[in-house]
Amino acid sequence: MVPKWCTSRSISIELLVACMATYGAVFRVLKDAVVGLRHVAYENDGNKARMVEAGGVGAVVRALAATATNTGAPAVQLQKQCFGALAIFAVHSAVGDAAKRAVIDAGGLPAMVRCMMTNIGDHQLVVAGLKAIGTLVSSAETRTLARDAGCGDLCDAIARADAAAPSRDVSEALRQTMKRLGMGSGGAV
Repeated sequence: MVPKWCTSRSISIELLVACMATYGAVFRVLKDAVVGLRHVAYENDGNKARMVEAGGVGAVVRALAATATNTGAPAVQLQKQCFGALAIFAVHSAVGDAAKRAVIDAGGLPAMVRCMMTNIGDHQLVVAGLKAIGTLVSSAETRTLARDAGCGDLCDAIARADAAAPSRDVSEALRQTMKRLGMGSGGAV
């Protein structure tokens, strides 16, 4: 049984992080907690800073990493929310660099790559993942880390999948992400 405080609409960042740690095997609870963190972080630098301090960024990365090779519908819904949350955490703000560092330090890039390679046929997931990676990659250091995490191979695989089953959204997200990664039309970084 999941306590009501784990699904409450007015919950603190610290409680959401604790909820994720305590009920990490329950996809619905994880998804609701990630959505909660995502909403309180949106355009709120103070909440983003609290999230980094409370370990919320790491909790979201752990949720993504734990489900990265899962293709079931509940896991994929959680993964999409994780990508959206990570993009919001890392978007340019006063704490954007600290949040980006927290995502990278928690192993976010390899987890994103594994998840997207596993679910490469899910266009919504791929677009959300590409946007999250594009948001994280903003310096020469992060481009190198992206290369080390396999983002070049990922972009190649996405380009092949998109050629086989074209999607305007995937094509545009791939183009923008490759530009952020400093890549040409191929996937090699």
